[in-house]
Amino acid sequence: MTWQKSLTRMSLLAVLILAVAGSAHAQAAKIAVLDMSAISRQYKAWLDTENFAESLKDYLFLSSSGFAEVVDLLKQGDALPADKKKRLEELTNLADANDKQFLALRSNAARTAQQDDAYKAMEDLGNNNTAHAQDVLNAAQDDLMKNVQQAAKDIAAQDGYDLVLSAAVVLVGGVDITDKILAKLNGGTAPAPAPTPAPTPAPAPPATGGAH
Repeated sequence: MTWQKSLTRMSLLAVLILAVAGSAHAQAAKIAVLDMSAISRQYKAWLDTENFAESLKDYLFLSSSGFAEVVDLLKQGDALPADKKKRLEELTNLADANDKQFLALRSNAARTAQQDDAYKAMEDLGNNNTAHAQDVLNAAQDDLMKNVQQAAKDIAAQDGYDLVLSAAVVLVGGVDITDKILAKLNGGTAPAPAPTPAPTPAPAPPATGGAH
């Protein structure tokens, strides 16, 4: 099972346009850009959700209720009490046995009608649990996208940007604030905006001589 859909979902939110109160006219707007692909690679919580979803691959041939129970147990991380750890171990062993049974059925080219029915039933179960796992991943990443949007709004307000656009839709221009947003998302402090350089004074007009 792969989780390629997560990047697709992120791309659907790629055109991230945030208007800050009091923005200037479009031709004078101060624009920042955000690299969403970098967010997907470096946002720690985002990576955690993908690793969590990947771990669910080991449980695809449990019953639907067993799979849902595993999702709940794994969400609790290392803080499981002893009885729940034991239950997770039982479900892991059952999932391993079911996985071996599925692989044996799949590799058997001379399946009986009964074996073929069992194989198709397990295949359907695996597909259903795969869809469930994808739903779990999508819901978690939808919540994380709210964090990304809020961080972008905060940095835009802090640094005085009128618009934040996805780098995917900007060919030229804009200031990249991806690192600042990642620092905020990952628990760090976003760097302060660079000071605006003082304007260079205009050269004095050349002196003109009087008429002779």
